[in-house]
Amino acid sequence: MITKKEMLRTLLITMQNEFAITTDVWTSCTNLGYLAVTLYWINESWSSTRILLDMIPLHERHTGSYIAEKIFETITFMELVQEFLL
Repeated sequence: MITKKEMLRTLLITMQNEFAITTDVWTSCTNLGYLAVTLYWINESWSSTRILLDMIPLHERHTGSYIAEKIFETITFMELVQEFLL
């Protein structure tokens, strides 16, 4: 079975589009923190396309450095570091 990670890598290799990452951090009504990391791009039909990369439970204070660490862990796991940091 093909994993989400493998499908995403195949998509990135075959497309010549620019990508963007967005994030959203919130605290649930049960006082649990979450971080959503989403990848966006414009497809060949000029429609906005997105895929949720990860939904991360946050177990520490929602500081900028902690959130950045979690985003970096996600793009590293998904093998996207070169696409975003070069």
